[in-house]
Amino acid sequence: MDIIPISAYNEVFDAYHRTGCSTDGDWESIMKQFLRCGLAFCYTGVVAADIATDVLFGIGHRATSKVNVGALKKGYVNIAVHGHLPTLVSEIVRIGRTQEFIDIAKAHGAEGIHFYGVCCSCLSAMKALFHCPMPLVPN
Repeated sequence: MDIIPISAYNEVFDAYHRTGCSTDGDWESIMKQFLRCGLAFCYTGVVAADIATDVLFGIGHRATSKVNVGALKKGYVNIAVHGHLPTLVSEIVRIGRTQEFIDIAKAHGAEGIHFYGVCCSCLSAMKALFHCPMPLVPN
């Protein structure tokens, strides 16, 4: 289809000029430009973030996990962490697993704190940093 992107900056800049500056009136040409923008996003955003996560936190492996609301534990503070920021996720889980926060949860009637990873990089960070099955659900 001849839609290999040059760079994210170039493709977005080109798409802006084709549409915002009205330099292109052909719908097929504009659609191809939008496809190039999508590929550029994948190459520079998703793929780069995936590679960076693997470099920073190690390559994960397949794991069987429980999914759906049935994974929530009655009597616990259930925290579902989502995000494409593995460093933020790791800090939330690290701090939430400290004795101070466990004591706060228990002081309010909970038995403890359970974390659940939602989304790719969040699960990857939780698995790599805390060596727990994905999501963090006790057996």
